Amino acid sequence: MIEDKTLVLKSQQGDHSAFGQLVMRYSKRCFGLAIRICKQRELAEDIVQESMILAFEHIRQFKNEAKYSTWLYRIVYNQSIKALRGQKFWEDIDTQSNDPAYDSADTEWVDANENALKLALDKLKDNERLVVDLFYYQEQSIESISSITSLSISNVKVLLFRTRKKLADMISNELNLQQK
Repeated sequence: MIEDKTLVLKSQQGDHSAFGQLVMRYSKRCFGLAIRICKQRELAEDIVQESMILAFEHIRQFKNEAKYSTWLYRIVYNQSIKALRGQKFWEDIDTQSNDPAYDSADTEWVDANENALKLALDKLKDNERLVVDLFYYQEQSIESISSITSLSISNVKVLLFRTRKKLADMISNELNLQQK
């Protein structure tokens, strides 16, 4: 597997196929980040497409000081926030009622623990869900999350710690309710 740095260097030199490999490598992860922020499949797809275009247009400005993924996730994060601000209903977006792919309560194959986790994640505040997504699903470091979100490293650590505790409590409560 070719390293990101090599693909970025080739992309900066005009190799479109190298950039295509970066797109293939990160598009699913970027979509995961965008969907966690905006909760709308179509909007997340647009955000990822727009972010990839921006990354392509500005690849020459990338200086390899941070990881390429951190730089790209920052673009996706900024585009997601920009899209949500444009919609002017940050808290009122509800994809779960419109998209069967996110309706875990009706799928029989999801066991109680996964269902409880899904419900708990859905109840998190946007910033809490974002940090959990970046750390656990996107496998970003605390430093990368700090760079992506513009939060200090200590704020990311505290937010992640509190969110883990909150999730544990919510999952425990949900499982107890399901057993009754």
